Amino acid sequence: MARPRKEKEAPPVEEATPPEYAAPATAAADETPAASTSGRPPSKAAMVREALKAMGNDASTEDIQDFLLRHWGEPMEKTHISSYKSTFLRKEKEKEKGSGKKVGRPRGSSSRPAGENGAAPTPAIPVDLKYIRSIRELVDQIGANKFRELVDLLYPPRGEAAKS
Repeated sequence: MARPRKEKEAPPVEEATPPEYAAPATAAADETPAASTSGRPPSKAAMVREALKAMGNDASTEDIQDFLLRHWGEPMEKTHISSYKSTFLRKEKEKEKGSGKKVGRPRGSSSRPAGENGAAPTPAIPVDLKYIRSIRELVDQIGANKFRELVDLLYPPRGEAAKS
């Protein structure tokens, strides 16, 4: 049989609590601000959230640490407080910004051309076979190297266009 749980003692109450550290007005006198209905103490994240609500978003980690000790008697390291605080503030900023959807091209669309392996897309103009045959006859008459020189003369590569 398990032994019964001990109830936590209430934190010591100081006589004068500065107004900036006062508990929110919505809390009942016998209940801590973020206490759940089951009587368990709130999570550390909930305690930091309550401290931020009471003190404002620009409260320092030292002030929040002091607030947590006064209201819940719960010590917490400044690094944990800072982590919770930055997470809450970032989420709050995201809510203010909007839906949080990524900006960019829609899914499924591609920036690559329609050709295979990144090649240029095929032209929409139909090419008649008689033109291809006449080009082939010209290559046979003057040779492939001369034909390549002719093409380069008429249509220079992009890097060499500025040289001439």
